[in-house]
Amino acid sequence: MNIGRSKKYLYELEGAKTCFWETLMLLSAEEQIPHMKDKLEQGGTLSYARNGIRPLELPIRLNLDNQMRDGYLKHALVQLGTVYGKDRDYEAAKVLFEIVLELDPHNVDAKNNMGLYLRKTGTKISLEKAEEQFARLAGNRFATINLLKCRLARGEDIERELEKLLENNPQDLEIQLLRGRYYQKHSQWNGVRGNQEEWMKSQEIFRSIYESSPYIRKGTIGLKAYYNLAQDSIVRKKFHQAVKELERILEECMEVRPDAESGECRSVDMLSEIDLGWCFINTGEYEKAKELYEMLLDEYRDKPYRMKTYKLTSIKNNLGECFLNLGEIERALEQFKEVLELEPNNSSANCFLGQCYLYLAEDPDKAEQWLEASRKRFALAAAADPDNIFINSGWLLARVRLLEMRRWTDKELIKSIEKSLKYSSGAFSIRACFGLVRFVEKRGEVMGEDFQNMSALYRAFARVRLGENEEGYSAFLHFQNNDSFRRLEAELRGRILIHLFLIYEKVLEVKEICRCSLDKGGNIDVPVHYTKICTLKKLLEEHEDKEPKLRLWNTVYMNDSFEGGTFIAMLEAMSRDKEEARELLAGYFHHLKNSSANMVPVNGNVYVTSFSKLKDSIHMWNAYADDAKGCALTFAEDFFDIRDSGKTRTGVSVYSDKDYPLYEVQYIDGTILEAFGKGETPGGGDGGALKTVCQCLESVWRELCRTEELFGRGDGAFGKTEDQSGKIRLWKDAENECRIFITDCLNEIRFLFKDIEYEHERELRMIQYSRRPEIEEESFEIPRLFVEVEKEIHMKNVCLGKRITRQESNGIVSWLYKTGKVENVKGSERHYQ
Repeated sequence: MNIGRSKKYLYELEGAKTCFWETLMLLSAEEQIPHMKDKLEQGGTLSYARNGIRPLELPIRLNLDNQMRDGYLKHALVQLGTVYGKDRDYEAAKVLFEIVLELDPHNVDAKNNMGLYLRKTGTKISLEKAEEQFARLAGNRFATINLLKCRLARGEDIERELEKLLENNPQDLEIQLLRGRYYQKHSQWNGVRGNQEEWMKSQEIFRSIYESSPYIRKGTIGLKAYYNLAQDSIVRKKFHQAVKELERILEECMEVRPDAESGECRSVDMLSEIDLGWCFINTGEYEKAKELYEMLLDEYRDKPYRMKTYKLTSIKNNLGECFLNLGEIERALEQFKEVLELEPNNSSANCFLGQCYLYLAEDPDKAEQWLEASRKRFALAAAADPDNIFINSGWLLARVRLLEMRRWTDKELIKSIEKSLKYSSGAFSIRACFGLVRFVEKRGEVMGEDFQNMSALYRAFARVRLGENEEGYSAFLHFQNNDSFRRLEAELRGRILIHLFLIYEKVLEVKEICRCSLDKGGNIDVPVHYTKICTLKKLLEEHEDKEPKLRLWNTVYMNDSFEGGTFIAMLEAMSRDKEEARELLAGYFHHLKNSSANMVPVNGNVYVTSFSKLKDSIHMWNAYADDAKGCALTFAEDFFDIRDSGKTRTGVSVYSDKDYPLYEVQYIDGTILEAFGKGETPGGGDGGALKTVCQCLESVWRELCRTEELFGRGDGAFGKTEDQSGKIRLWKDAENECRIFITDCLNEIRFLFKDIEYEHERELRMIQYSRRPEIEEESFEIPRLFVEVEKEIHMKNVCLGKRITRQESNGIVSWLYKTGKVENVKGSERHYQ
């Protein structure tokens, strides 16, 4: 019995089962409890034979009286039940505890564990039954804690009860852990932005528990605290950080299987493995995630109880998403259909099927068939999960594309889209809104500007709600919440937003052309950042209150005063009248008309830092690394977000405003500008990327002109009021905010184009939009604006400049390795005088 208990606490579950089964054989050998034996031998996992237990070869007589035998028997059954519970075989555990309660209806251990496994089953009904069970055991610590866990799962406020429990025992780590989970969940219930103070409390509690018990082993409080820290990283979209935390859990929880001839180690923490695969999906490492999920399915094929429906469907949905993103559509379809066999109303599987069908609709011969199938799947998913942005966006895109296929003649489809626009409370992705714009624009062409229904569509479009955590969300949110804009009439707000979405659609297309991704030449050669030694010190110095971060500086501080001028020249080339074009653009880029008496911000809310593909370039050392007295930094590969959002089948960008992708600078010469101006293909032939850029900028220029026409009508064309001067002033304020929005959008791509004379720099840039910069006042005579890259600094390589003396380099090298944040240090191999 004690050997079994030891094995249970060490999570050697199969060995523990054997010990307790053999104990039961000894205790029930004289057929004193035939009812128990009948129940155990009914089949499933709960039978002697199925667990490999055979009659003992040596006759063992136990000199026990009936009372002692019953006590050992109940204890063995309870212990065996807890082992099956730890192995997540809750049905088997339930049977064992039912037997104990038949023998002893007042057995507290059996009642508590019965409630525990009802709670862990996870369904609403089982949760209610578990809560009833624990409520009847009032006063018992185990029951009290699990009762609070039930209430927390139902979204109740349990803070006061937790504080009361901690008054009696402030050092109770289990109560502290539950308190941390309460703050963690409560901050999430308050939305993505959540209650920052409560989230910080949860982080502090989990770290405190882990530091007081730093052991990551199955069943330990340290593992639970550390796992919750990883969960927080996932919720906050810090997937690279979560990967490191989850991989550490799996490394620490390895076990050697005794029946494995090779002694191969395998992790036994399924939840961490599922979460790790999810992180890989979110970092675009679909191949890694696929291998992990296939291994999980194979590992637990013979243990279906470990793969309860909610885990199995999660794994299969995630595996199907991997196949979908890898272009293996048939294999993706297989996974989602298997999920729907288990759960016909599974919204994720229906949503993914809709996305598969959208993918198949690229075949022009069967496009309409697949689009119709996609629309139906998204409709099924929406019925179960109406607030899901992926479902809403996919459904909208499928209907718009289907309507385009039917040449805008399907009246039922038109009505369904109009209904979604007018009455839906769900959020749409920005990319889905591009499709919605095409629909509204087309309806305007068909029905005319004065048609009453068009006015209703514009008013509805003004209320469109965007999903969070998507590229461009913060810019649109700020604009839509601006007081000057909100006070305009709804119809006018809708008209303005139409133009802004059309401009931003082309901005995203240009960003996608310039973005570095795994699909553009495989794993990229990680670029380097040339800088001064003093900057390196700031990146690696230790702070008690804050970890140092890489900074992105406002574009006004770029060392080339002509930065961004190439892009403006490209836009000017779209107009036949260069002077008129310069006048229009001066309304967006005020530095074009700045004078000493009229100074306005130049580059707004966009922040940049630069890298180079050149590893050891004399020119780069001279220009950017303190004349070779500085350094060249190569960050760890996971520092950059290198994914291909252009191939997403979800209708939602894989990037958000909190990500840090790299963009390749495009170098433009006079010949290309001349071709732009003539409307010809730059560079001859098909032009490749530059041809697409040219087409995008043509669309941007067209929308700028249309927007200016709309502005020209703002002095009363949209209705008269008694206070006409007040209305004009309001319109002018809104017009100014609209121009600021457009300028910020264009600034996101303006610094991706440079004159051909800089081509030798082979530059890549990290660019981010932000309206909440910090101010650096210590290091500069004039304060500078910056934002920080919210990623841990870890450098794969630091290369020191040639003009650093041997004595200086010895000190620097020692310091760099001591920081623990640098893998390798070397010196430049370029001759430098």
